[in-house]
Amino acid sequence: MRAFTLVEILVVMALIAILSLVFIPAYHVSKQQLAVQRSANKLSQDIRLVMEGAMSAVETSCPLPGASPTYKHGISLDINTSVDKYILFADCNEDGKYNNETVDRLIKEESFETGVEIYELNPSPKIDIVFEPPDPIISIKDSDTAIIKIRSKNYYNKTRTLIINEVGLVDVD
Repeated sequence: MRAFTLVEILVVMALIAILSLVFIPAYHVSKQQLAVQRSANKLSQDIRLVMEGAMSAVETSCPLPGASPTYKHGISLDINTSVDKYILFADCNEDGKYNNETVDRLIKEESFETGVEIYELNPSPKIDIVFEPPDPIISIKDSDTAIIKIRSKNYYNKTRTLIINEVGLVDVD
């Protein structure tokens, strides 16, 4: 008769249990690291989308009665309002910042992946990056460079930093 003995089956089950204990926690950490990386890439793409809207001179209607359409487009991040969302907008009153939906046109509100948050902005606590055609001219309130740091809510050492300079170049570290 050819069969496995009880001892051989128990040894194999013990090895499977030990390997599971090693690899399952690492899987969750890797999953969070990928979520942070995807969120950083999505934010970078949205910044480029806003810049592209300004460079292509996309005309956006404004919510205020009698207001002229605008070509300025921007992105707003505010850690006092929300650490897991940001806003793409048209700067209707051309003050270089997002005010609210009654003054500026909300283009899109985006959320980070589950478990990802903004933990630091520089300048803080709110960053408004506005692009004005045709070059585009970039304005960041009170600074030449914007620094956005995002992290995993569960694993604080899983972070990404986005640096946006005065010409609109986005660097993801």
